[in-house]
Amino acid sequence: MKKTRLMLRTEKRLGEPLEKAIPEAYEKYGSLEAAGKILEVKPDTLYLWLLRLGYTRKVTLVKE
Repeated sequence: MKKTRLMLRTEKRLGEPLEKAIPEAYEKYGSLEAAGKILEVKPDTLYLWLLRLGYTRKVTLVKE
């Protein structure tokens, strides 16, 4: 899989591969919006990166 320039720059800034950083941020912060803010990319971009890296996202509805 070929990574975009933004993906490569983000990896360099974070000091670790996106394959590791994205799932960790998503799991820790619980949403694409929060993970994107921490990784300094838009949620839409983060979602496209997930797809490009072969990840899928499952949604669970919860009544508050």
